[in-house]
This record gives sequence, C-alpha cells and structure tokens, in this order.
Amino acid sequence: LPLSYARRSDVEHAWFVNPDTSDLQTTRRWADALSLSNRCGFSDVPIESNLLDGQRFEAITSISVFEHIVNEGPALARVRSLLAPGGTLLLTLPCTAQGYDQFRDYDEYNLAKPDADGRYFFQRFYDAASLRDRVFSILGEPRQMTVYGESEPGYFGRNAQQKMRGLPYPFWREGYMMGRHFRTYPSIDALPGEGVVALEFVN
Repeated sequence: LPLSYARRSDVEHAWFVNPDTSDLQTTRRWADALSLSNRCGFSDVPIESNLLDGQRFEAITSISVFEHIVNEGPALARVRSLLAPGGTLLLTLPCTAQGYDQFRDYDEYNLAKPDADGRYFFQRFYDAASLRDRVFSILGEPRQMTVYGESEPGYFGRNAQQKMRGLPYPFWREGYMMGRHFRTYPSIDALPGEGVVALEFVN
C-alpha cells in the first residue's frame, strides 16, 4: 500500500511507506533506476504505527491505498497528524452510488487475515454516506472533490478481469480507453457504475 510523502521546505527528500515489502522493493528499484535513492526514505512499517523520525510533512499523497485497509480510521488519523499546519493531503478512493466491500480468496498484499469464510478483504467502494462516516469524520471536509467514473456500468470490471487473466494486455491503450469510456460526474450519487473520487484536504 504505497504512500508517498514530501515536504516543500525540503524538496530533496520524500518518504515512501509501504508495508508490502516485496512491493516496496519495486519502489526502491525504480528510485535507483532514476538516481533518486539518495533523496528518498523507505519504510515497511504500517502508517498507523510509523514514527517517520518525528517529522511532519507539507504534502502527502495517497493514490488508491486506504480502501484496502479493513479499518482505515487509525491510518487516516495518523496521516492527518503527520501533516504540518497548512499541509495538503491528496487522496483517491474508489466509489459507487451504493457502497460495498470486495473480498478475494487470496491475500493480495500478504497483510490480511482470512475471515470466518476463508475470504480476504480486498477493497472498499465508498458511497457518499460511507465517505462521510469513515473519511470526512477524521480528515474534515475536503477543500476540493472530483468524481470520475465509467460511463457504462461494468466496463471497469470487465477490463480488470482481462488484466488478471495473464494474457498480453495492451497497456498502451489505457489513455484512449479512459478518454472514451470514463468521465466526470457531479457527485458520487450520480455514478452509473464504479468510479474514483479525488480529494484535497488542507490541515
């Protein structure tokens, strides 16, 4: 679950927090390949218990992370505490008009425990009510919010299934696909299918 942190007052340094150690190693390799390792810190300690050297940050980004945490409350509270006064949090989460949780029969990130039925929590799709109850109640009201989603219900799921089949997948077409099959909506309630909400919070 990669989270990246950076401070405007110290642009030479950014932290990447990811308790999935194998995925964090991939991030390290990218930083090495781009000659950025000396400007980055890496931690595999979950954010809710991560001290991060007692630092506070002027910018925090989290792209599609918190929906994979069964109880995201403590992690969100910790992120808020890490923001410096006036700091900005940029956050994206999946959303639908009617929220629900997804489960799988395997542990995607090697971090979860199975439930009584042997299923692993995978991710949460937020509706307007759960977004307010689970996120805004901790982070406050966002300064900006944009909702983006599929124009044809089920399109995103079918495309995701194609990726998971292990067949050659044409990643080159994704920009075209997003422009043709996805658009902005005035609210989460207006979504005909699955979407993503982008949020900006200021401490």
